[in-house]
Amino acid sequence: MLVVWSVVVVALGATLVHHLLAGRRPGWRRRRVERLGLVARLPGTAASAGGLLPDALVERVGLRLARRQAGASAGALVGALLTLVLLARGSDLDRRGAVVEGSASTFPEFAVDLSLLPLLGVFLVLVGQAAGALVVVAREALAPPVEGARRLARPTSPVLADYVPRLDTAVVRLLSLAPLVVVLALGAASLALPRVLPRGYATLVVFAGVAAAAWLVTEWLCRRVLARRQPAGSSLELAWDDVLRARALRDLVPLPLMLAAFACGLTPFAVLGGEPGRGLLAAGAAFGTVLVLLGLLLTLLVSLVVQPSERYVRARLWPLPADPAGADPAMATSVAP
Repeated sequence: MLVVWSVVVVALGATLVHHLLAGRRPGWRRRRVERLGLVARLPGTAASAGGLLPDALVERVGLRLARRQAGASAGALVGALLTLVLLARGSDLDRRGAVVEGSASTFPEFAVDLSLLPLLGVFLVLVGQAAGALVVVAREALAPPVEGARRLARPTSPVLADYVPRLDTAVVRLLSLAPLVVVLALGAASLALPRVLPRGYATLVVFAGVAAAAWLVTEWLCRRVLARRQPAGSSLELAWDDVLRARALRDLVPLPLMLAAFACGLTPFAVLGGEPGRGLLAAGAAFGTVLVLLGLLLTLLVSLVVQPSERYVRARLWPLPADPAGADPAMATSVAP
């Protein structure tokens, strides 16, 4: 298994180097902008759009896309390296009953088979990828505004619902707070029933707190992204910035969702780890947690597939004209500042 994950680390490292080098090439950036333009129904490059899209705008949009892809690749590499370290530390332990963290005294109530480490590695790679994208978005959101840049005045200021459907926002918040609900439910049950509090309750509280903290950070970053100025000299530039803003808000979602899913996944182990005679409570908590989690995730995935964030913001803030032969305001080359 060490050899397999060593190959994975090398492959992810090569992918990161490729993204860093490819992001410097104008042709690669132009192709990325073209793909995004097809999804959002915006013009891609200056050549394909008949000169409507300035080359400087293509370069700026392509650079932001390259940064986010490189950040996600770097985070995935960090997750794979952490998995390799855990495998190296756990290789000298007993194959049965070894603790994932590599120490039998860390979380003894969640002792698992060492063979589950590869599954944890996949989770760490995905979490690292989400964290890398979040860091790039946070850097853009916290960067100082461009002074002296031209800006277009909107009739009204966009809100979160203009970039993310209300259903998606509600589902993300419910999923992020689900571990806290489980913790509170187990705590309430311990008050009603004697000796019902599981041995893994303290550890479950820690992971639920981490998931809730990640959600609070993403909520704060969402406000920062929405409050950031949008320098644009034309309605076309403003439309592209709206599309990138929608993608940035979408990139903030995976990290708290995966942490919450991991915390909810620990619930059956926490409930099962304790005195006998609580089989009904254990089965009910495990089945209910998994069922609710899968239902909410399925709802979110269906919403994202049916209406991607790029297309949603395009229809919300830059609707297509009713007359197919009419001029699209988002395609205008310039407007009055």
